[in-house]
Amino acid sequence: MNQIALRNLDESIKLGLERLEEAIRILKLDLNRYTSVLVGGTNGKGTTALFLSKILQAHQKNTLVYTSPHLYSPTERILINGKPIEEEKLLHYYQKSIAVNDHYKLGLTPFELFTLTFFQIAENTPFNIAICEVGLGGRLDATNVLPNTGSIITSIGLDHQKFLGNSVAEIAREKAAIIKKYNKVVTGQLPLVAEEIIREQCQKTDSTLLRLGKEIDLMYSFDGNGFDFNIKLTNFHLENARIKSINSSFVKNAALAVAMASLIIPLDIEKTKTAIQEIPLKGRGEILTHNSNMVIIDTAHNAHALSFLLADLRKYTNAKPIIFLSLLKDKDWEKMIRLAKVYCKDLFLVSQPTERGLTKKEAPMENWVTAEETFSLMKRFKNEIVLFAGSFWMAKTARDKLLCQR
Repeated sequence: MNQIALRNLDESIKLGLERLEEAIRILKLDLNRYTSVLVGGTNGKGTTALFLSKILQAHQKNTLVYTSPHLYSPTERILINGKPIEEEKLLHYYQKSIAVNDHYKLGLTPFELFTLTFFQIAENTPFNIAICEVGLGGRLDATNVLPNTGSIITSIGLDHQKFLGNSVAEIAREKAAIIKKYNKVVTGQLPLVAEEIIREQCQKTDSTLLRLGKEIDLMYSFDGNGFDFNIKLTNFHLENARIKSINSSFVKNAALAVAMASLIIPLDIEKTKTAIQEIPLKGRGEILTHNSNMVIIDTAHNAHALSFLLADLRKYTNAKPIIFLSLLKDKDWEKMIRLAKVYCKDLFLVSQPTERGLTKKEAPMENWVTAEETFSLMKRFKNEIVLFAGSFWMAKTARDKLLCQR
């Protein structure tokens, strides 16, 4: 995986479809031969894609999922029926992508190279439905070369303003562009201006629209260890489903996945319920116990995601958490720190060994610790609620360390 890691998958952003479209033409890839669903939104895309894949698999549909970023290995980004692709197969097609890019001087970005790799794997893998997480925005994202028949927009908030615009309306227009003619469209609860933009796009494209809180009725409750919830659609009712997480966003993501699945195939109640409960939410509102402490690990890496997570913590627990954040320079880290300070008992910023990671240089007045110091501190805590968040790196590091110590 070193060759892939060296290409800095999540950096060097350069939006546009023409480079990838040319590569697809050169390789004679047929993107029309399979059903595809694009999952866009500010947060919750990856989880929603995983829920949808698992539900479809439970109904004997073979799925191919493309998601990003990864927690442990690039193989996690391409899932064949829920299992990470074999490393050898991934490298084979990734090297072909590099060869085509270099020979024809296409100038593909690292993300476009990996997306081209996914499309090559799709060309050579038997499956029924492809589920692709949009990388950034929608209109000019590499995944939008797909002639998708389904579109999910999970949430819309301010993020990546440098590329998508400085208002919710501008960002909504970028994300709405994944909706194509006669699409099946499912959305989360969006700001009113964003909802109206999505609705207008659905009208223009003669697309079917289901919205959380309107056509999708969701009721849920938290019992200290997870959520029990009911989903009611026009053609399908699901009762007493369960997710072990403290982040209610994932319950909403599950509802979106159920709604989209119901538009694709007839659903069986028990198969759907079992599929939802079987998904391992690694680092996604994950609840662990460590030295009598309740530990929550979440990949919330922007202000939009962190605000919802912290609101859930305040709503569903009776104590202020001790928070460890490892943040990214290209996010609204100042707002994330302000949000955390409102909710926390103590706040520690954790330095990470990545170029994107926020350092003491940018925020010298904060309370900084290294990863090793973080887990030494953990030994002192008793009967506390401890949150690790701010980046995928923080989630991975916390999981690795704490699971080893159990």
